[in-house]
Amino acid sequence: MKNIAASIAISTLAATGVEAREDSMTRIAPAAVYEVAPGLGQFTDEILFGEVWKRGELAPRDRSLVTVAALVSTGRTAQIGAHVGRALDNGVQPGEIGELITHLAFYSGWPNAMSAVAETKKVFDERKIGPVADSDAARIELEAAAEAARTATVDANVAPTASSPTACCSVISGGGPICRRAIAASSPWRCSSPSGSPSSFPSTPIAPWTTA
Repeated sequence: MKNIAASIAISTLAATGVEAREDSMTRIAPAAVYEVAPGLGQFTDEILFGEVWKRGELAPRDRSLVTVAALVSTGRTAQIGAHVGRALDNGVQPGEIGELITHLAFYSGWPNAMSAVAETKKVFDERKIGPVADSDAARIELEAAAEAARTATVDANVAPTASSPTACCSVISGGGPICRRAIAASSPWRCSSPSGSPSSFPSTPIAPWTTA
């Protein structure tokens, strides 16, 4: 009888320990994930958000910028709202999110950007964030030599088969989205020349019109 009682006591303590661990863990994965794929829920909470998001190599705001950019560029609209909210909590400004979407329209497609705007607007409305004002900051000064090299590369590689995109490349880099400062100057998500000064990429035609 003593052995049976001891076994019951040990089992009870073990179960209590598991329940305590689960209670102490903040769940980020939706309840539906645990109902359908509990393993995925555990990996989401314990590994992804419990470890990866806490690594010190990138600040939380930078991880949010990377994550939102990946979701926007791949059209994963179902996940955008939650991560836009997380980005705001991590210190990313509404104007930076809007600028991120604007920038990615040229690199990942207009439909992806427009869909991201719709999902982001829902989050802004929920948080009572008003309309984002356009940036009035001075445009980034392009490095003349690098810009000349970029123009020559685009003219040589793109213009012979697609003259209109060539003209658009000049608009995008020459005073257009590439030069906007709406994303903080301290952010790593800016174009730089090999010398480190803000610039366009000198030897690569601007996507998405690069020929195969």
